[in-house]
Amino acid sequence: MNIKRYGKLTIFYQFGSLKNFLSYLFRPKKWRFVKREIRYFFQRLRRGWDDSETWNLDKEISEFIYPRLKRYFEVTITAPPYEDGNLKQLSDEEWKEIQDKILFAFNEIRLEGEDPYGFDKDWDKIKEGLDLFHKYRNTFWW
Repeated sequence: MNIKRYGKLTIFYQFGSLKNFLSYLFRPKKWRFVKREIRYFFQRLRRGWDDSETWNLDKEISEFIYPRLKRYFEVTITAPPYEDGNLKQLSDEEWKEIQDKILFAFNEIRLEGEDPYGFDKDWDKIKEGLDLFHKYRNTFWW
C-alpha cells in the first residue's frame, strides 16, 4: 500500500517529479485516457483521492482499515467487555482467534488484485471475519 497516497501532494509522490508526470501523460495513447488522467490529477490535488478509487471500493476500504485494525489489536491488551450490547467477557484466546479472523478477512480482500476473480479464496472464512467485524465494530476503542 502506498502510505503517502492520501495526502494533498499525492500526485507528486506517485510520479516523483513533474517531468515523470508529463511523460506519463503524453505517452502515445488515446486522448480520452489523457483527459481522464488530467481529471484524476486535479481530483487528487483537490481532495487527496480520485474517482478511480471508487471503482473497487471494497478493496480501497480494506486497504484503509487493515493496517489500522492491525495496530489497534497490537495496542489493546484485553478483549471487549461486551458483544452486541450484552455483557460477556471473552478469554484472551477467544479474542485472539476473533482478531485473526477479522484481520484475515480484510487482508484477503485487500490482496484481491493478485487473484481478481477470487477462485482460490476461502469466501466462508472471509464472510465469517466480516461478520465478526460487524459484531464487534462498536467495541473498537480504548
